[in-house]
Amino acid sequence: MWKKLLGTILIAVYVVGCGCVLWFGYLSLFGSTVRDMETMLNSHQRESAFITLSIGAIPMVTSCSMMHHFFKPKRKSVVAALYLPGITSGGCLLFIYLLLVLGPLFA
Repeated sequence: MWKKLLGTILIAVYVVGCGCVLWFGYLSLFGSTVRDMETMLNSHQRESAFITLSIGAIPMVTSCSMMHHFFKPKRKSVVAALYLPGITSGGCLLFIYLLLVLGPLFA
């Protein structure tokens, strides 16, 4: 009983996370309008979506690993597809981290 309920909750959290990664990934690739021109620091949709992807990296990787350990898929292609949203958002986090750390060195 509890295992089935936990599996359903894990699937729901993973699907919502994958939907967020797909949406913010689309916005970071194709979004380009400035949200509010009259603000002091106006930002494009691309920048905001990229930052949101990087913020959601740790919960998404956690969700991917919980799905992997709960369902234990046998095929490597299924495991790769399972971790793809976590790798995508983790790559955004790594890029922003490297940009913040190494950016001043090359400026």
